Amino acid sequence: MLTRLCSPLLLYSQVVVNPVGGTGIALKIWKRDTEPLLIAGNVEYTLLTTERVNHAKEYVTTEDLSSFCTIVIIGGDGLIFEVVSGIMARDDHAQVFKNLPLAPIPGGSGNGLAKSILHECGEACTTKVATFVAITGAPAYLDISRVTTTSESHFSFLALSWGMIADVDINSESLRWMGEARFTVSGVSRIITRKLYRGRLSMLLADTVSGDTVTGENSSEVSDTVTEQKQGTALAKLPPLCESLDTCVAENPDSWLVLEDDFIMVWVVQTSHASTTMYTGPGVTLNDGIFTLTLVRGKCNRSTLLKILVDMETGTHFQIPEMEVYRAKAFRLEPLTEDGLYSLDGEVIEYGPVQCEMHSTTSLQILKTDNNQALLSPK
Repeated sequence: MLTRLCSPLLLYSQVVVNPVGGTGIALKIWKRDTEPLLIAGNVEYTLLTTERVNHAKEYVTTEDLSSFCTIVIIGGDGLIFEVVSGIMARDDHAQVFKNLPLAPIPGGSGNGLAKSILHECGEACTTKVATFVAITGAPAYLDISRVTTTSESHFSFLALSWGMIADVDINSESLRWMGEARFTVSGVSRIITRKLYRGRLSMLLADTVSGDTVTGENSSEVSDTVTEQKQGTALAKLPPLCESLDTCVAENPDSWLVLEDDFIMVWVVQTSHASTTMYTGPGVTLNDGIFTLTLVRGKCNRSTLLKILVDMETGTHFQIPEMEVYRAKAFRLEPLTEDGLYSLDGEVIEYGPVQCEMHSTTSLQILKTDNNQALLSPK
């Protein structure tokens, strides 16, 4: 039965497994769940078991990938970040992405992309279901953004965080053995501390500014569905990071919102989920071409912060007035606090001014079973 359902895309796959990611069970997942299903579907594969940080990145940067039909990734979002970064470093990255959709299998401590894909498929987030979706799915587009710091550039598919969320994500690395519970434990600690971060956030909005609010997009006014950006619409481009945005803002003030304040957190999401239990972006889809910015300012008290953290499990945190939500085509964040860090797709990047633009809505692909947004052909 599975053989008849198997997509022709998965006839020969590159499988990448991170044996030490998350709770260290990725190899067990591979042997117990994914490999038997691939064999049942008559899928041939080449297996890479990573041995060090950036092993997967180095491999996909230099390896001949032309014979593969997809990359099955068993690990967390950090492993996917490595694979995406490695492919983007290739001269032929556009052709590779065109012919090689990604199939994430949740095997880390976060698994935000895998959960977001299965959420859109209307499926439960389990390793067997994710493998089944990979075997039977069709390619669909996934937004990829360019994140620029003072001295480097990255490509992102998931989220950028600054403040409390980044601190929780990065500073809980030593608790990876706890799985997703590490975020809860670290989060409670950060709520007690309630550290403030001064910064300036400049957003090129997807909607117009009316007075001090963004039409239809502030806090509880966010609907259950995010308006899709039409395919083919020109993506917003910001001036170089070293140049001021003053001219851009002055020329088109209705499209810009600039906030300078004390923030507890700024979390910019591109997918519906940051992990299997954190519904961070209700209404956000994999290919809407928009950044969803969620932020909490310094006026928020500890009890409300705790409620926000708890309500992220169901996505009802968007209904809390202290949780501000905006949609933007691009943005720039300039920290005015020296002590801080960024978490980009779960990885630490250079601290300082940073800006993000949507790189492409039609290059990076994943496999999913929702054919409403699937491509007619992967080639």
